Amino acid sequence: THPDGVNKEQSSSYHRFVLDFFSQLIVLKRKSGSGVGAQQELLIERMFEYASMLQGGGNESPQIGDSDDARGIPFPEFGHVDFSDLVSTGAGIFGRDELRSRAPEIRAQSVWLLGPAIADRDRSSEGRIEHPEPTYFEAGGMMRLPGLLPECSADLLFDVGDLGLWPNAAHGHADALSVVVRVAGRAMLIDPGTGTYFGSPAARDAFRKTASHNTITVDGFDQADIFDTFKWVNPFRIVGENFFAGKRYTYGVAGHNGYRRLRNPVSHYRSVVSTGRGEWAIYDIVTGVGEHRLELNYHFRPEDNVHRTADTGVSVVDPQSGYR
Repeated sequence: THPDGVNKEQSSSYHRFVLDFFSQLIVLKRKSGSGVGAQQELLIERMFEYASMLQGGGNESPQIGDSDDARGIPFPEFGHVDFSDLVSTGAGIFGRDELRSRAPEIRAQSVWLLGPAIADRDRSSEGRIEHPEPTYFEAGGMMRLPGLLPECSADLLFDVGDLGLWPNAAHGHADALSVVVRVAGRAMLIDPGTGTYFGSPAARDAFRKTASHNTITVDGFDQADIFDTFKWVNPFRIVGENFFAGKRYTYGVAGHNGYRRLRNPVSHYRSVVSTGRGEWAIYDIVTGVGEHRLELNYHFRPEDNVHRTADTGVSVVDPQSGYR
């Protein structure tokens, strides 16, 4: 785990899997009177902060990297994208009411770990509309740019993290500089997730590829090379990261060198600006030599209303909230 609390697998699902075990460890050590140590407590608390940020204000976390239903607790309550039981537990362990605001209620897992008294604590923050704060997990490589909508939660997650935990990056995807957009607790611009581990090798590879994420491919190549089911080679490196959070806007920028391995090498840089009122501007720059074919991909939910506009853009309407 990175010092800022982000699991090095670059996978939201595996972050939760590890934190399931740490949740039990810290509770058991506290009950024994020994504790886990100040540094370890701080790291675990930061892991809960990251899990809470992934959960956001809704009932699903983005499926960053490999995602499955593996859990480290004996009775998981929810599917693999709902982190609210974990967030509820972290709020109880550390007394963090602002974490509890991202869980609709005290969950059974929290009561099982912490006892029934947890259900009697102050619930004034439960169900409260969360207005996200600008956040940068620098070591783990995740920027959160709020959308500044007064009536609901809205944010953009900007992935500026490494490929995964080496030597294989087994559970990472080639998703450098990809973005996810969430409005009213629901993702409108999504990460498609994993698909399968051992079903179809072609499907497994397709979900790991760069084209399956909200970023740019060059000449049809991925940002790194798939070697087998759980292994990558020629990893990219993130460069030039910067993050600014002001009163009127939030700005993030980063680049990667994954396409420097091409015969005519190029570099991809992306800047994202939150301009307020649920609007983000994304600027892509590709620098290098030679002629190249660039493909910009954005992925939406199958059930959302996506229409091509008169120009080169698209219009998307969330059928639940009506946001466009």
